[in-house]
Amino acid sequence: MEPQHAGMAGLILAAGKGERMGGCKALTMLGGRTFLERIAETHREAGLRALVVVTGAQREDVQAHAAALGLPTAHNPRFEEGMFTSILAGLAALAAAGHAAACLHPVDIPCIRPATIRLLRRTWETNPHPARILSPMFDGRTGHPPVIGRDRIPEITAWTGPGGLAGYFSACNAVELVDVADAGIHLDADTPADLARLEAWLPHRDVPTLAEAEALLRLHQPRAGVVAHSRAVALAARRLAVALTTRGLSLDADTAEVAGLLHDIAKGQPDHAAVGAALVREAGFAALETAIALHPGVPAVPDDPAQQPGLPLLPAVLALADKYAAGDAFVGLEERFGRKAQQYQDNPDACAGIARRLAASRTLEATLQALLGRPPLEVVRDATGCC
Repeated sequence: MEPQHAGMAGLILAAGKGERMGGCKALTMLGGRTFLERIAETHREAGLRALVVVTGAQREDVQAHAAALGLPTAHNPRFEEGMFTSILAGLAALAAAGHAAACLHPVDIPCIRPATIRLLRRTWETNPHPARILSPMFDGRTGHPPVIGRDRIPEITAWTGPGGLAGYFSACNAVELVDVADAGIHLDADTPADLARLEAWLPHRDVPTLAEAEALLRLHQPRAGVVAHSRAVALAARRLAVALTTRGLSLDADTAEVAGLLHDIAKGQPDHAAVGAALVREAGFAALETAIALHPGVPAVPDDPAQQPGLPLLPAVLALADKYAAGDAFVGLEERFGRKAQQYQDNPDACAGIARRLAASRTLEATLQALLGRPPLEVVRDATGCC
């Protein structure tokens, strides 16, 4: 390893036997890639170029795979004694190489998002104190990977108390919590059943869970009024999606709901729709990007949405749901745009633009009404169809 790499480095702990999994976890496949490959790509995408893999059981196989991925290794001859010995071996290797901090990533947690590693790195870089310890938190629980500053290594190495690294963290009372929008920090894979759960989740990874969307909104949108409006849009979008599904059209209600929740995540910034779209993409939720980018306008509805790939109805549904939500209440287009016209009554150009947007929104409303078989506003106001 090169001593000039003085910043944060990724430390991938891959020394375990994988007995409950029935094979080496580092080499276990998930979505066409090994756990080790997925984690290495995650760290590299997040901006960490210095990575070290700690080997133990099946040393030769893991080392060969790491080499094929361009990853150096550090061996832990005491791997039989547990993960804490692998942590110590990895920290010693990184300290010898001159790195300022280590991002500790167990190889059996392969679904952490690059955005989480990126946020930890940026948080560290705002104050790269060598005694800092960072831990990501999601949904009220800490998870992986923690970041450990170089000056903590002697204390951790000398730790003989209970609980290994977690025990040291509790005793030192110095861990800084970093809120993230990432359920992956808790998704470990110890057994074939765990692996099957991750395989089922993986195709939907680019859509946040409701808890992830709530966490992302808290991180980026502090304005209570915007949050209340976003919740109203989320409810309206969900109700429209449910109604469309009953008509044989496919729009997942959970996806529509989180799109509504996040559509104004950047409200208050110039070109908030584009900024919000970029933000959700960077967070790992690319499925929502187009709908959020287009929501201020009047997106077109495909001629035959049932035959279109992806989420063809989401942009239109989100845009109309947004236009029905005045603050946190549901109103018709005439009332919504009428309020705008009243606000700009002394500006003829603005009023003309409002009239054009109202006309386009009426067309969108009529198109969705034809698909729904009833007025969309009626659907949005009907609490009986929202589940």
